[in-house]
Amino acid sequence: MTGETTRESTAARDTERQHLEFARSEAGAPLQSLLAQARRRIDCYAPRLDLPVFASSAAAETLAHFVVASRQNRIRLLIGDERWFLRHNPRLVELARRFPSFMEVRRPPEELEMPDECFVVVDDAAHFQQPKLDDPRCILITGDRRGAARLQRRFDAEWELGEPLAELFTTGL
Repeated sequence: MTGETTRESTAARDTERQHLEFARSEAGAPLQSLLAQARRRIDCYAPRLDLPVFASSAAAETLAHFVVASRQNRIRLLIGDERWFLRHNPRLVELARRFPSFMEVRRPPEELEMPDECFVVVDDAAHFQQPKLDDPRCILITGDRRGAARLQRRFDAEWELGEPLAELFTTGL
């Protein structure tokens, strides 16, 4: 894992900026730490939510604690492969079923092909990215309001076009 830390002064407060790069196989701990630091919003954009950390009990516990901590907290997942999500992320599926007002899952419309990347935006100043799914390099940047805002705008635009994942609430009978 490589990283650099710098101080950026803003009018509102000093923000420490960290830029960490690591292999996909090492993404669990940094991403789990990022999720645990969330205070208002977690947005995840993934063609296939297949990072092992999302299927872990630790992530499910962190996200459950997050959604019950405040009525304003929100988790939004935009998932390209909903079958993969439903089959391989049972803890997140259960969390979305238990807290549908706080955790929403959508898929992009069929005519919209998701780019081959994954990213998570936390609050307004931190994000995790795997720029290319076939590239094992991942990036975690904190204290980066501009970068987080850029990803947030992309997420919000596609979220608005997305369709709720109705399969979350079907019984299969």
